[in-house]
Amino acid sequence: MSVKNRASLKIADESTHISESIVKFNRLFSIVLISAVCLLMATAVLTQFAQEDAFIYFRTAQNLAENGDYSFNKGEGYPAATSFVYAYILAGIFDAFGEFSLFTVQILNCTFAVSSALLLARLASIYLGSDEKFNKFVFWIVGTSSPLIMLAVSGMETSFLVLALSTLFYAAACNRFVLLFFASAAIPLLRIEVSIAPFLLILIGIVLRHYSNAIVSAAGLVLDFFVLS
Repeated sequence: MSVKNRASLKIADESTHISESIVKFNRLFSIVLISAVCLLMATAVLTQFAQEDAFIYFRTAQNLAENGDYSFNKGEGYPAATSFVYAYILAGIFDAFGEFSLFTVQILNCTFAVSSALLLARLASIYLGSDEKFNKFVFWIVGTSSPLIMLAVSGMETSFLVLALSTLFYAAACNRFVLLFFASAAIPLLRIEVSIAPFLLILIGIVLRHYSNAIVSAAGLVLDFFVLS
């Protein structure tokens, strides 16, 4: 092997080593970044903050879990819960985790909030054509923002709703039709008035001739019609 070829191989090996080091660093940095946001959320959970309206859900869910009665006051038949499915999710948590239910609810909400921040960072990459460093910056800004932390520990359904909306937009942008179907179906069950989001997506799909997105979103809403009827 000539000296020139040996030099070329050495340079190629060094380049491969550098590339692998960069990949490992990026992975480690991503793990540290996500862990830092999760730690911030966990610190917020320790404050034991919960929005007042969340206790309406908690009481309704507790009645459902203990007595099978989807009602704020037992026997009245009035749940006073603005989210149909969230009360059932809470009831399942109350039934499974007992005295640790409120803590479990907040951990679940924080997990959904962090997942939403990740999806929004991915959306920034798709729509802005940004690089990986900017995506990490977006994730950090969204993940540590006061509104996201407040909704994560509020005890309300807002973390579920933000994740559903983020999934809806991400799925539409990436043509992930299974995710799009379930996100479109989940949103009306979480908050009926936010159904405007999948409806707008259907209209945009028709106008821009993205018929697949429109059909899948419509199918998710049709499923809701049968669930709620």
